[in-house]
Amino acid sequence: METVRESWTDERLDDLSQRMELGFAEVKTELRREIGSVRGEIGSVRGEIGSVRGEIGALGSSVRSEIGSVREEIGGVRQELHSIQRTMVHFQGILIAALLGLIAALIGTQV
Repeated sequence: METVRESWTDERLDDLSQRMELGFAEVKTELRREIGSVRGEIGSVRGEIGSVRGEIGALGSSVRSEIGSVREEIGGVRQELHSIQRTMVHFQGILIAALLGLIAALIGTQV
């Protein structure tokens, strides 16, 4: 088979140049549209990130408040335990005194 070779004329080169310019213009337009779309999506994501940051900040304040409440409750429990401990020490002292009195009475009755 023979390869047919066409000659390049100025008219054909001009036509090729014009088609390439049109093609590049279409690509350029498409790229601009896609970049605009990506920028819009980035703006939307930034807005969502800001919203999430706000929610995290609100949750942080809520958690701090809850921790403060828990600390207060723990302080109250500590005071109650200390009070119970004091009562137990007093009760032990009374029991010891009663036992000593009982032992003294038993010794007194035996003498």
